[in-house]
Amino acid sequence: MQPININRPKAAEITLHAQEKYFAGEVEAALKLYVEAWSLCQDAIGAMNIAIAFEHLGDFENALEWSERAYQMRPEDWRTRTCYGGNLIREGRWEEAWQHWFPVIEKPFDGAGVEWKPGMDLTGKEVLVVPAGGYGDVFMLARYIPEVAKRFNCNVSFAPTEDMVPVFITQPSMANVNIREHRTWGVWMHLFHFPQLFQFTPEMVAADWKPYIEPVSLEGWEQDDIRVGIKLGAGEKGDLFKFRSVPGIIGEELISGIEKRVTLVALTQSNPLVNNWLDTIALISSCDLILSVDTATLHLAAAMGKETWAILGDFNDPKYGKGDTMPWYPTMRVFRGKGSGYKHTVDQVLEAMGVWLLNSRRQSCRVATM
Repeated sequence: MQPININRPKAAEITLHAQEKYFAGEVEAALKLYVEAWSLCQDAIGAMNIAIAFEHLGDFENALEWSERAYQMRPEDWRTRTCYGGNLIREGRWEEAWQHWFPVIEKPFDGAGVEWKPGMDLTGKEVLVVPAGGYGDVFMLARYIPEVAKRFNCNVSFAPTEDMVPVFITQPSMANVNIREHRTWGVWMHLFHFPQLFQFTPEMVAADWKPYIEPVSLEGWEQDDIRVGIKLGAGEKGDLFKFRSVPGIIGEELISGIEKRVTLVALTQSNPLVNNWLDTIALISSCDLILSVDTATLHLAAAMGKETWAILGDFNDPKYGKGDTMPWYPTMRVFRGKGSGYKHTVDQVLEAMGVWLLNSRRQSCRVATM
């Protein structure tokens, strides 16, 4: 059966209107328009637009179906391939996903060597690893940088952005990694190559996990209360559609619901104690629990092995899967909007906080009487 192509110009006009609605945050209205455009012209990008809208509404079943349709129609397009791969990741079908999910990153700089390709022999080679994605992606995948050298018998260099150098250059796990040293490399890869290189499965990343970013002592601070670190905003300045930050009124409800019961620690740049990543690590180290939206702070705390609660809305990055846990971090608990937005998430966090506080105080009492 041939795809329908009744009126491509009209479909394009409707899609443009749908995009305006989508980037204004009116996703349900955008979805209706995308479907209308699809009825006039069935192409791969139209199917992908519908899949993405379903994702943002938290309807992951339909998102998977439509992303697969888009991929089947145009498997050579990196956009449809990555969209489909992302939905497979969310379903936990990682081994299938890595065949498709492969974001494209240009060669980092001259002298980096050739780009790694599946099946390439790394034995004895000088390998350069460069960042990919945002800060959170770097913190999440950094645990495997030393593993490249161990598993593939090669020399590894890592070139994080300069503001991240103080974090990684002091980590015992990175002792055998050359951090931002100028060398002559034979092969370069970015962090998003790692899933294909290691062929990750949820079971694999969960089985060999241990904290890999060391805490930092906050000098002059004596902890005698329950401290909860909090981060409710994400760096979405360049994003046309913002979905990772808790809306102001709902965030205020969360803060007012817990601030009288614990000492809240702001893990933001507005906190005068935060000037760099090491400051953030020190503050995280001083806390008993971290509450954070999907941002680098969340990944950093979890990478340190800190008890961490992820605050997500209806839509979230595929790496968070669909459940209340995440294989990348065994100390992370995931709270979701489940189709009802951040209000539902915050209600669930407040309910869980009451139980957590009760257990924390019981534990403190036990320790005090020993």
